[in-house]
Amino acid sequence: MYLSCASVCYRGYADDEVSVMLNHAPKAGFEYVDIHGPMTWSPQAIDALDAFSLRKRIEDKGLKCMGLYPPGYGGATPLQIEEHAKAIAKATKLCDILGGIHVVSTGAVSRKDHDISSVIACVKRIIELTPDNSNIKIALEPHYGNVIEQMEDYDAIFAEIDHPLIGICVDTGHFHSAKVNTIDLIKKYSNKIFDVHLKDHIGTQSVAIGHGEVDLPAIFDTLKEIGYKSTITLELEVQDVENAPKYVEEAYKLMKKLSNP
Repeated sequence: MYLSCASVCYRGYADDEVSVMLNHAPKAGFEYVDIHGPMTWSPQAIDALDAFSLRKRIEDKGLKCMGLYPPGYGGATPLQIEEHAKAIAKATKLCDILGGIHVVSTGAVSRKDHDISSVIACVKRIIELTPDNSNIKIALEPHYGNVIEQMEDYDAIFAEIDHPLIGICVDTGHFHSAKVNTIDLIKKYSNKIFDVHLKDHIGTQSVAIGHGEVDLPAIFDTLKEIGYKSTITLELEVQDVENAPKYVEEAYKLMKKLSNP
């Protein structure tokens, strides 16, 4: 398993979460990072991203980029669905330039007002736009309250789409918030797990890793059981953001321990 630190861990701690991550994550022990945040959130941001320059910044710190977080899958209108599909397809090319292996995002709309159909349409369009020789995995992440949240949402997606590049990013925090049985989902979709966003929660609130209600040892044990070899990506969205660096350091030590064979 590759232990990666996502820039979201430093959101609110500093204005530029990526720069802070590049400076601090290696001090905490991380060798791998994922780029989240404003520089990848929108189609306009994806168009403006200089992947060659960003790769140099990452490698100058002795780090390797594993992935990007582009705009969400789907949208409220056909135009938004098309814009997001093009941005995500472009993000796979940028990710390749960065030396990464995956792009990860959640749905672009809430489940309160929309169903899963816009996500399915968007992913189908992404497949059309993605070169046949691409090796960048495209993972769909759950968010609490999002159109991608429950096991049945993935059931609906994979009933329509069976493609080697399309899979799941398990988010242990959002699944906990939504009361999804994460262990059952990992086992059911063992061949479609491309990334894991490791979070700990008390209820719906993100807390420091190891200080919440998520059974992290069981998550790691299940991943080992299915032979998972890809990334475990740390995410923190804590209320006490002033403690973010300390929590990143503590998390790496626990992740290292739990990931050992």
